[in-house]
Amino acid sequence: LELNDAELTIGDANGILARSPGFAHLLPEGTVVGEPARNRARLDPRRTISQFWLRLGTEPLHQSTPHARHHADLAYHQLLHVHELAGSPPELLLAVPGSFAREQLAILLGIAERCPFRATGLVDSALAAASNPGRASPSSRSPAPTANNPSGSAARARISSTAAAPPIPTIPTTRRE
Repeated sequence: LELNDAELTIGDANGILARSPGFAHLLPEGTVVGEPARNRARLDPRRTISQFWLRLGTEPLHQSTPHARHHADLAYHQLLHVHELAGSPPELLLAVPGSFAREQLAILLGIAERCPFRATGLVDSALAAASNPGRASPSSRSPAPTANNPSGSAARARISSTAAAPPIPTIPTTRRE
């Protein structure tokens, strides 16, 4: 799972499984994230938030709701959304921006503990890209399945997998049981 402020991308050796743009739309009855939130951004910009991954933290939102009190809540909603779009894989390696502070990494791991997948580790997304020079990062590849394009078949046909990529250095995570 590659995290950045523009979008979340889940991929595997066969290509991209799902993408979700980094947008959240706040409603009194809940939070809409990803493509549906981006589609609402021009119609209702005051209730739409982007850059919540860049600002990942627990500082209160200006327009908080019972479902979204801070940027960490928005990140949680988007993680659940993209995980479901990707077919609910049981484990994910998290590729994160090198600019994340320790506090943001701690918040991300706390959020991941509440998600239905197991975070197997963290890796700097730039390091991951550099460790696989013959392989493009998930966010630089062709369009993937989204809520508006669930099949993603055209995208998968254009992506070729590489054999035996070198291992990516990771930081193992631990889970409290």
